[in-house]
Amino acid sequence: MVPRPLQAEQDEAWPPGNESVNYMVLSSSPQAGASFLGIDILSVVSTATGTFEIEMTPAASGIHDAVGRFDFTKTFRGDLEAASVGIMLSAGAPEAGEAGYVAMEAVEGRLNGLVGGFALQHFGTLHGGKQALEYVVVPGSGHGSLTSITGTVHLTIDDTGAHRYTLDYEI
Repeated sequence: MVPRPLQAEQDEAWPPGNESVNYMVLSSSPQAGASFLGIDILSVVSTATGTFEIEMTPAASGIHDAVGRFDFTKTFRGDLEAASVGIMLSAGAPEAGEAGYVAMEAVEGRLNGLVGGFALQHFGTLHGGKQALEYVVVPGSGHGSLTSITGTVHLTIDDTGAHRYTLDYEI
C-alpha cells in the first residue's frame, strides 16, 4: 500500500499518478510569504537568544505614592543586537513577595540580520513569592524590516547574574 502524503488540498483520486496532488514539504529555512511547489508559507516561528544589560533610574510616577516609576535602557547582544528605552510602573511590597509591574519598551536594532524596531509590553506579578511574567511584542508596533513582527520573550537570570532572553517570533 502506498502511504498518502500530507496534502495542501484534498484530492479525490489516489494513488500517485494524479497530476493535481500538492505535496507539503517542510524546508529547513522557509521564509514567511514565500511559496514552495505552489504552496504559500504563511508564517515561520524563529527564535533569537542572547543576553542583555539593563540600567534603571527611579522617576516620579505622577500617579500616587503607592506606585513607583522607573525609566530604563537595555542593550541586547546575540541574535538581537539592539538598544531599547522603556518606562516601568510598579506597586506592592516585593520584599514581602507581593508586587506587580507593567512596562512598555521601544527596541531598535538588528534581529537576525533584519533592521528595524518594535515595542515590547511587560506584565509581571509576584504573589506568595512566585513570579509570573508575560512579555510580548506589541502587535502592529514593528517597523523597517520588522513591520509584521509578533512574538513572546522569556527572560532568565543565571547564577552569575547575567540576564538572558529567548525571543520566539514570526515575521
